[in-house]
Amino acid sequence: MATFVELSTKAKVPLLGLGTWKFGFGEVRDTVKGATDIGYRHLDCAYAYENEHEALEELVDEGLVKNIGISNFNHFQIERLLNKPGLKYKPVINQGQTRGPSLLEDPKSNEIAAKHKKSTAQVLIHFQIQRHVIVIPKSVTLAHITENFQVFDFKLSDEDMVTLLSLNRNWRYTFNSLKSLEEYPFYAEY
Repeated sequence: MATFVELSTKAKVPLLGLGTWKFGFGEVRDTVKGATDIGYRHLDCAYAYENEHEALEELVDEGLVKNIGISNFNHFQIERLLNKPGLKYKPVINQGQTRGPSLLEDPKSNEIAAKHKKSTAQVLIHFQIQRHVIVIPKSVTLAHITENFQVFDFKLSDEDMVTLLSLNRNWRYTFNSLKSLEEYPFYAEY
């Protein structure tokens, strides 16, 4: 099973990363240390989280960052970014958000998890990875971070995949608390 996606730059991005949203500085430091010790190599940080390295282009120049990505940009924001004077590095990925807390309680996903002797979270993470979708679960608990990383030792059957696909709710996760911002990305369809 593939454990990475190849980008247009030929760089490989792990299919499993760690989300750091709403972590405090001390929390993010300790959690990232533990996650990298386990084997994580994809960390999701953003300016809005107030816990990243702000000068990403400089970090690319220094060889410390391989690629720059964006998150939840609509097509107007992407176009404006790509036309920005002095842009040194184009983003190679636009990360979108999906949330599935109700799926953790769904009897069908729980049944599949029991069949594979995995947690429901592990099955839902693996479901996306098997579809070659990058997954970035968030946790500050080392036990959960470790469990989330143990998803490469099983395969979902075609029947499992169809069942999990049938759970699609056609929801679009938006950050309603940010609606008052001028740059709120979800007013545009894409």
